[in-house]
Amino acid sequence: KLISKQSMKALESIPEIPSYRLDSMPYGAMVLECLIAKTNVKKIIISASGIREGLLFDGLPAKVKERDALLRSCEGLARRMSFETRIAKELMSFSAPIAKTVNGGETDFEKRLREAACWLSDIGWRAHPEHRGSSAFREILYGPVAGVDHKQRVQLATAVYYRYEAKAPMRQKDIFHLIDKNAARKAALVGLTLRLGTKLASGVVGILPQVSLKVDQQHLVLSVPAHYEKLVGESIMSRLSVLAKKLKLQPALKVI
Repeated sequence: KLISKQSMKALESIPEIPSYRLDSMPYGAMVLECLIAKTNVKKIIISASGIREGLLFDGLPAKVKERDALLRSCEGLARRMSFETRIAKELMSFSAPIAKTVNGGETDFEKRLREAACWLSDIGWRAHPEHRGSSAFREILYGPVAGVDHKQRVQLATAVYYRYEAKAPMRQKDIFHLIDKNAARKAALVGLTLRLGTKLASGVVGILPQVSLKVDQQHLVLSVPAHYEKLVGESIMSRLSVLAKKLKLQPALKVI
C-alpha cells in the first residue's frame, strides 16, 4: 500500500530501488496487493529464482530434477573456482568422526552442509593467504549457491571461513543474527576439521584415506602411518590443537 501510493520523486529517493524499476514499481505493488486480497495468504516467500528458471526446470529430465540442488550447485562452483576438487570426497570421510561426536551427531541437513563445505573447501585459493577466509565467505554468501535459505547459507559460509581461519569471522549484526550459537559452533567445527584435513592432504589425492581422526576419552587423536610421520610438522599440530581446543579435548598424535 505504501509503495503503490508513492510519487516518482519519492521512489527516486529510495536507493535500493533500481532506476529501471521505478516506472513499474507502483503497479507491481498494486498487483501484489490484489493477489494478497484474492488469495488471503498470511505469508509470502520471495524466491531468488524466477519464472524463467522454473520453466527450464520443468523441461529437465526426471533424473536431473532429483539431484540435490545444494550439493550440485556447490560442486559446480568448486569446479569453476577450485584448484583440486577430487579431495572433496576424501574430506567428507575424514571429517565424519568429528561430526558424529558433536551433540549426538548431525542431522541430515547438517551432513549435506558438511558435504557442501567439503566441495567448497578450496574456492579461496586464488586470494592472498591473509584474505582467503573472507574471500570464500563472500563468495558463498553472495554466490550462486542453491537449495539453502539465508540461515543455512550463513552457516555454510561460516564453515568454509573456518577452513581458512582459526578465529571467528568479524561479526556483522545484519548477518550473524540469523544463526544461533549451536549452529555457529557446528559450522566452526566443520571448518576447523577441513582446515586440518586440507593441510594434511596438501592438494594431493590419496593421502587423507591413510590418516584418521578419533575422539579417545579426553583426547583428539590424529593417526598417521609411519611413512608420513615426518610430514606432521608444527603447522599440522597447530591445526590439530585448535580443533581439539574447540572440542575441549587434548591433541594427540598416533603413529600406526
